[in-house]
Amino acid sequence: MAFTSTALAAVLLAGMASLWSPPGRSLPMDPQVSKDAPGKFVTIGGLKTHYTVQGEGEGLIVLVHGLGWGWEEAFGRVIPKLTKESTVMAYDIYGRGFSDGTTKSHDLALYVSQLAQLLLKLEAETGGKSLKPFTLVGYSMGGVVVSGFAKEYPHLVEKLILMAPAGVNIPMPPAAQIVKMPIVGDLLVRFVGASLMKSELPNGHFAGEDFDPKIRKYREEQLDLRVSRHAGYLDSILSSLRHMPLTNNEEILASLESLGFSIDIIWGENDNVCPYGPASEGLRKLIPKAKLHTIKECGHDDLVENKAAELAAVIRKIHNN
Repeated sequence: MAFTSTALAAVLLAGMASLWSPPGRSLPMDPQVSKDAPGKFVTIGGLKTHYTVQGEGEGLIVLVHGLGWGWEEAFGRVIPKLTKESTVMAYDIYGRGFSDGTTKSHDLALYVSQLAQLLLKLEAETGGKSLKPFTLVGYSMGGVVVSGFAKEYPHLVEKLILMAPAGVNIPMPPAAQIVKMPIVGDLLVRFVGASLMKSELPNGHFAGEDFDPKIRKYREEQLDLRVSRHAGYLDSILSSLRHMPLTNNEEILASLESLGFSIDIIWGENDNVCPYGPASEGLRKLIPKAKLHTIKECGHDDLVENKAAELAAVIRKIHNN
């Protein structure tokens, strides 16, 4: 019996997904808030994942967000600029946006499994595109997630795009180092986590403290909502800081050089979160074939905010080539 490429992809994904252990206790968003979610929900291993599929164009672009924001906060300005020519799928990582959190360790295996099983679940909704080679985009911590996925499932990746990715050996901010400490970190995140995250918002912008007040207000409101109404939000961030290879993903990144898909890197030259200079230089040493696209006057968060149109144009060009 001959397998089509789509069937083979499904078999491989299902085989790996079956190895995933049952989830820990679910930590959901308040149902009164979830009912207004902009996307749809699918249950994976007992946990609800919030996702969106938009557009009907050729090929699929999969977007994976970073540490603190869900897909709407991270890609809300980008997705509409991609859907005229492509189908776009984005989703909330466990504990972010409207997806359930879990008491399991938020490590790379958990996030790769979530994405693999989501692609299986969405085969029909994407017209089979989720089981054919697609363009995979990872932003910040999402860059770590997509690198792990691409290593495990290279047959499903046609083009890999790393947007200001974490994972290169760069110093972690002092606040992040402190919250990784047992007990002390738990108490800090529980009582002042939202304040710490708000204080870091200017660091993600080229304009610093003078960044757009409307964006600041939106970000602060979303933080307050997540902290107050999502049982798993702060725990998921703390667990990711402790268990994800956010500063030591070099082995996986280096392994991508020998795989068959193309790799592009998009970075704001003024990024202070995943510093452009040392991090981009280190990444290009690990993956010599990768092509770097630099966006001027652009911080880490600017990339998906006031630079969203420029970012989307680069993604479109890569996807369509």
